[in-house]
Amino acid sequence: MLHTKEVRLVFQIDEFFKRAKSGTIWGTVYFEDGGGWAFPDRGWTDIVAGFVRAWLNALVRIADGISSTENVAFYDGPMEIELNARGNGIIETVFLCRDEQQFTAEQEMLGILINSVRIGEKLIAACEERQWHDNDTVAVMSSLTTCRGLVARYKEIT
Repeated sequence: MLHTKEVRLVFQIDEFFKRAKSGTIWGTVYFEDGGGWAFPDRGWTDIVAGFVRAWLNALVRIADGISSTENVAFYDGPMEIELNARGNGIIETVFLCRDEQQFTAEQEMLGILINSVRIGEKLIAACEERQWHDNDTVAVMSSLTTCRGLVARYKEIT
């Protein structure tokens, strides 16, 4: 199924937003299109800081032209997202479960970058409030700086 409407990353601060004894930060993280579709599923819980880190890093590589295709896997389950640069500031997101396509969307890179920056900032603010810091949160903060620069660049060209 192909949609051209915006798919956005969701992070919720809820009862599942916790830090394990190992230090791993878990939480609710998934994608939705605003029309009832969600991936992997509405309310999906995973290693949220690690996933957001990997998502931002992949977006940076695509948006900066370093790569034309990136894959980001969820940690809990056989789900992943393939990102494909389509040119002219368009990105295709292919949502896969066990390597089978579940959903595909094309949208402007600027929109997905803005959404991802907001989610990263929300995650970091929630972690800082709880004084949770690890390698993933440090990497998210670094990627956010780069993503903000990319947002400014994409705003100039659109």
